[in-house]
Amino acid sequence: MPVITDFDKQPEDKDCKLWRYMDFSKFMSLITTSQLYFSRSDKFPDIYEGHLSSKLLLEMFTINNEKNTKNIIKNEGIEATRYFCNHIKEFTFINCWHKNEYESDAMWKLYSKVPEAIAIETTYTKLINSILVNPSTNIFISEVSYLDYNTEKNSFSSVMSPFTSKGMSYKHEEEVRLVLQTMYMKKKGETILESHGTLGKYINVDLNSLIEKIHLSPSSPLWFKKLINDILIKYELKKSVCESRLNDMSVY
Repeated sequence: MPVITDFDKQPEDKDCKLWRYMDFSKFMSLITTSQLYFSRSDKFPDIYEGHLSSKLLLEMFTINNEKNTKNIIKNEGIEATRYFCNHIKEFTFINCWHKNEYESDAMWKLYSKVPEAIAIETTYTKLINSILVNPSTNIFISEVSYLDYNTEKNSFSSVMSPFTSKGMSYKHEEEVRLVLQTMYMKKKGETILESHGTLGKYINVDLNSLIEKIHLSPSSPLWFKKLINDILIKYELKKSVCESRLNDMSVY
């Protein structure tokens, strides 16, 4: 069984649809290797990925004394925590999915810059059950929480929490994340980070369990569907290849 741990925010419907939009090269990587790629979080284009806001940092270092007045621990403590949170990004790897009952024009435009692109459709449960890892590898899954960092109170419960929350400006992404952190416990009370320098990690998956349908980009060329079907036949994957529903929209 996969070692997948529910973390933070979970969908009410565990059979909700998830989508991963990608270009042809990433699709071929998935099909030929049977592996999902987890990107190192400090390489994401969002410069605030995994960051703690200044407000949340202050809250983490605020103590209520007996008179209910607030004492702030030394700035050195805040800076040490900021350094650790920035450093942990190098050891945090993320695989992202879009939660939506329907195909998304916005996601095509964001994550497929060329006509030869596809979207993998799966479900929350199928994604979990498709992942093949050894028992020593623990992967966490969570919906992303979208926060106003200027008003939200600090609810971060672990070093994983900053990677399952984003600013309100990203709410349209409706993201579900698989998160892997390469740290282990050397001895009680001492966390050691695994040093590797890699830009990403590949995790084995059962493609037949993962893939429910394959959707083609609305701008894909006519020959593209046959190519995808030929690839699926070669790799013995009996999956439906669907043309984009966005092209069915009539204009009067």
